[in-house]
Amino acid sequence: MYPHVLTAGFAADGPRTLRRVSVALPAWTGLLALFGFLGIAALAAGVRAPRGGAEAAVPMLVDRLMPAPLAGLVFAAIAVGALVPAAVMSIAAATSFVRNVYVEYVHPTATPKRQVRIAKAVSLTAKVGAVAFVFGLRDQDAVNLQLLGGVWILQIFPAIAVGLFTGRLHPRALLAGWAVGMASGTYLVVRGGSPRSCRSAPAPGRWRSTPGSPPCCST
Repeated sequence: MYPHVLTAGFAADGPRTLRRVSVALPAWTGLLALFGFLGIAALAAGVRAPRGGAEAAVPMLVDRLMPAPLAGLVFAAIAVGALVPAAVMSIAAATSFVRNVYVEYVHPTATPKRQVRIAKAVSLTAKVGAVAFVFGLRDQDAVNLQLLGGVWILQIFPAIAVGLFTGRLHPRALLAGWAVGMASGTYLVVRGGSPRSCRSAPAPGRWRSTPGSPPCCST
């Protein structure tokens, strides 16, 4: 359901390519789960990430086990690997906007050259917006947005999958289920990710919380 997985399917030039993509992309997505085992490897190697910074476990593991030149290459590969999905998704968003919004409702007679120009502008806007989010949001807000994106994708999948494989359910019922799922999922994520108030602790780094709220660290 994620754009960086489906973009290759949408760009397939025929049924055979679509079949190959449909088989290969889920396998590639499954390989991403292997990165989760690197966290277990970090624990086995005695790596202790700072509190609240579990994402640093893998870089710390690489820094500990590899010489400096090789570690630098691995860090560069991680950085490039993080940029590729963002670039692909920005291109997918631009293409979807041009085909489904711009051509359909704004400029139906747009030439292919103009469509490409608009798609490039939209893709660049998406990239700039992503960079602004990275530098303008707190870490917890970025995590909440990631969780919110997962919730939205999960709500879209049942309506699309059920609607494609059976015609017994009414389209309005599927749409209503999607809307309820989107609203309830968004509410739960926003409620669960909202910051709780804390009293000031006597010294930085000490843990104290108000009654009835989870512990939080005073700064």
